[in-house]
Amino acid sequence: MATGASADTEATAPGAISPVVIDASLCKACGICSGLCPKGVLEPDQGGIPGVAHADECTLCRICELHCPEFAVSVRARASRRASGSFEGEG
Repeated sequence: MATGASADTEATAPGAISPVVIDASLCKACGICSGLCPKGVLEPDQGGIPGVAHADECTLCRICELHCPEFAVSVRARASRRASGSFEGEG
């Protein structure tokens, strides 16, 4: 396990919300998620902990999430604005 990593990593453009969240406290840096991603969304840092390098390429296929042996990867739907200006799922 890498040390000094933040609990959750989402390396995306400022203000953007990543569809993929890595819980670095659970991640064992095995590389399965980044190796299986068909779009190369995840890239490991020097310690091997994956970060979201290309969030806009994510297809929400959940391959990374489903194959993570440590349950360190979460894929969430992208928030989209409705005409009213609210996000999906908001009251």
